[in-house]
Amino acid sequence: MRAWLVALTALALLSPPWMRAVAQEVRVLPVGGIPIEEAPGQAKVASFDIEGSDAFPQGQIKRRLFTEASRGLPFFKKTKRLNKEEFLRDLRRVVVFYQQNGYFDADVEGYRITEKEGKDEVELAIMVNEGEPSTVDTLLVELVEEESADSLVSDVDSGEGAAAVGAEGAEDRRVDLEDLRADLPMREGDVFSEARIDSAQEVLTARLQNRGFAFGEVLKEYRIDKIGRSATLVYTGYPGDLYRFGDVRVEGETNVSPKLIRGQVQFDAGDLYELDEVYDTQRKLYQLGLFRRVQVEPQYDAPLGDTLPVVIRVAPAQEHLVRLGAGYGSEEQVRASASWLDRNFLGGARQARVAGEFSRLRRLASASLTQPNVLISDLSATGTIFYSQDREDTYRVRRAGGTGRINHEVSGDLRTFYGFNVERDQFSEIDSLDLVQALLGQQFLNPSTLSFLEFGALLDTTDDIFSPTEGNTVNLNYHFANTFVTGDYRYHRATLLATHYQEIRRGWVLAFKVLPGVIRPYGSAETAGDSIVSVPLFERLFAGGSTSVRGYQRRRLGPLAGENCDEKDAECDPVGGEALLETSAELRFPLFGKLRGVAFVDAGNVWTELGDVTLSEIRYTPGVGVRYETPIGPVRVDAGFKTRAEDPGPGVVFHFSVGNAF
Repeated sequence: MRAWLVALTALALLSPPWMRAVAQEVRVLPVGGIPIEEAPGQAKVASFDIEGSDAFPQGQIKRRLFTEASRGLPFFKKTKRLNKEEFLRDLRRVVVFYQQNGYFDADVEGYRITEKEGKDEVELAIMVNEGEPSTVDTLLVELVEEESADSLVSDVDSGEGAAAVGAEGAEDRRVDLEDLRADLPMREGDVFSEARIDSAQEVLTARLQNRGFAFGEVLKEYRIDKIGRSATLVYTGYPGDLYRFGDVRVEGETNVSPKLIRGQVQFDAGDLYELDEVYDTQRKLYQLGLFRRVQVEPQYDAPLGDTLPVVIRVAPAQEHLVRLGAGYGSEEQVRASASWLDRNFLGGARQARVAGEFSRLRRLASASLTQPNVLISDLSATGTIFYSQDREDTYRVRRAGGTGRINHEVSGDLRTFYGFNVERDQFSEIDSLDLVQALLGQQFLNPSTLSFLEFGALLDTTDDIFSPTEGNTVNLNYHFANTFVTGDYRYHRATLLATHYQEIRRGWVLAFKVLPGVIRPYGSAETAGDSIVSVPLFERLFAGGSTSVRGYQRRRLGPLAGENCDEKDAECDPVGGEALLETSAELRFPLFGKLRGVAFVDAGNVWTELGDVTLSEIRYTPGVGVRYETPIGPVRVDAGFKTRAEDPGPGVVFHFSVGNAF
């Protein structure tokens, strides 16, 4: 009998958590409702709650559990069924979750299963007593060297800088412990968390390997005082020998010259080894667009003394690419596009592209040439010539010109560009010309020349191109138009688009947007004694539409020209303004399969002049929509509801398009 008890105890202690749950589940009793034994098998789970979870959102805990509640809207519900065995194991999984996050006294006090009368459905709840958390009161980072640990550690406290191994290359072996452990994911005073402890270990290992210690590794050890609710955490680093990059060898069948490939390498032979530079080199080579596979491999198993040779293996991508596209949107209506791309035009990884677009709003033909590695690998130059015919409700305009840009990849998340644009514009079919002139108080110069300098910056930390769930974007764009190079307009134009995405529970995402903009003419220009427009009509700021304030039709929010424009059924023309403000909040949630729903509130307006801005004139439009996920982005249908019935236009506006609104 004693042997049987010992064996059972050993099994419970040594087996993984999901197996240990079977030995402990009998301790948890039902609190109200019915016992698990009496619950109907495979019943639909109508709801599932974690009661008493104050320290963590329920969604964070539920991600670790097997049991799920049915979710979605009626007719689109994803049905989940009760699995009794897994539900009992979930009772233990909840405790394991809390222990892994520093709540060692946490316990499941009970569960509740409520059977819905007349339905094959149950409501589930797990009652948790979290207890008090344990914090990390001591965090140590140590370095160990076989010959001399002191030779690696800088004496910060004594102010002597960093000790070294020997005379030759001594400065390279300095390791400042304060610098090494700065800003770790886990710090003294933080609540114990296994995930952040592991993350800090990875950060420390990477920091060693970015200081020349190619084989550096860090081990962790922690001691927990449950009575004192504290933990001691010790990281021990084993740097090993110091290494430098050796020669680079290129392998693989490709038409790209090895010289061009080596030009993307972010290190030189003899440089101190840095793991980040290996990753940066791989990223740079992929960005050329010439390779479908890139491997940058330091030869860890064949070092030459204190150097690591590096082998770059590449597999070529298709050099010439033809793309055809077609679609439909409520604003552009039928649209089509075609493009031809040469990824290695005349060698040197130059990219030549010819493209065309056709829709109700725009017809465009363009040709561009991009030259990489302008002076340094982070800079590229792009030249583009174009011809377009743009169509709006109030005018048509033909535009022909060219742009030149210098693109700078500051980091993996941040890009900037500097450019110059010059074009010749010809307006036609301008509706209500007299009214537009009266509103602007100036005369159109037609045809005219627009030239401006531009600057842009894009910071993007999102986790997905089409449907982000985490991260931010900040997109700044500035134009400075002047007459110094044959231009007819003088103005400053700046817009700043910022977005934020946050997953609040599995599949549920909150998305926010804010877009301020301003365009301001300056100076004066005279033509034949008449004051001319300082800002072209198509450069003015507009609001309303499928990616703007969705309760209004495209460009229909803001200044209008016409008779009795305050009346609901008035036929008025949008003329834009000098100041713009848009904000949006959107909840995105799963419905069924690839179908998702959204609920949103858009707000904003456009003002004729910057001095006219008043927040009391902000218009608010709630709405709902659905999305269907596809490989090219979500196909969406939105309905925006106008809250001011007296504003011109319909009370409900429908939008159909591809891609999220922001």
